Amino acid sequence: MIRATIAIVVATAAATVLAACGNSTSGKKGSKQIAVTLTDSGCTPQHISVASGPVTFNVTNGGTSKVSEMELKNGDGVILGESENVVEGIKGSFSLNLDAGKYVVSCPTGDAEDQGTLLASGTAKAKPKGASAALLEQATSGYKSYVEAEVALLRAGVAHFAGALESGDVARAKELFGPVRAHYETIEPVAESFGDLDPEIDARVNDVEKLSEWSGFHRIEKTLWQENTTRGTEAYARKLRRDVDTLARKVRTLQLQPAQLANGAVELMNEVANSKITGEEDRYSHTDLSDFEGNLAGW
Repeated sequence: MIRATIAIVVATAAATVLAACGNSTSGKKGSKQIAVTLTDSGCTPQHISVASGPVTFNVTNGGTSKVSEMELKNGDGVILGESENVVEGIKGSFSLNLDAGKYVVSCPTGDAEDQGTLLASGTAKAKPKGASAALLEQATSGYKSYVEAEVALLRAGVAHFAGALESGDVARAKELFGPVRAHYETIEPVAESFGDLDPEIDARVNDVEKLSEWSGFHRIEKTLWQENTTRGTEAYARKLRRDVDTLARKVRTLQLQPAQLANGAVELMNEVANSKITGEEDRYSHTDLSDFEGNLAGW
């Protein structure tokens, strides 16, 4: 009952934010428009200056197969907004309300990231007031509470999952895999905002350069379903626990803004439609439906 109530709050929050922010794929009304092109070397332009306030980034692919996304990070490395799966013929866009300050622009090439900078100048504007502002604040606060609740469920689930792996209970570990990961899928855009933490927890085999550095849910999934054993997963289970604990600490300090909710919802649904639907996510266990359920519940 509690989780259902939270889900309703989040659904209302997402609807409120999307209505207030407009369609994030077409840009916020009245925001400054910044064009970014993806090239083999990363982002063009690499250095951007803009007045603080609402900004929309319109991202296009300049013919590169090495780069398919743009991220904007704050000084702590937290991803504030991103546009993924930007290939030739498909444009991307996201909007943010930027305070004055310096930001990091990243278009990962596989060899390098964090290549550029964005400088937002001017005096921070007073916070908007009125009914719409109150609804947006309520929506953002409600979503943060939802994320914290889901992380708590994730931590508890991972503890049980890791316990099954450490005790050698293959059947129990397989039974828990999908339901436990579903809690991670509900908050995937938030988890992705912490840079390397998401791949540590949830990278697929094709996302890592060295197999020796592969860890997380999908590394364990491969052993459970392809080898039908828990042998060798103990170290991965302990690391997964630590990484999820780190995620919980970071979530408590996260500052969200309404536009991020809209951006995250759009990007996540695009990912489900463009790649997850093919079954590439849970390629060994084929528990993809629980992922979709988590993704939809979270947004």
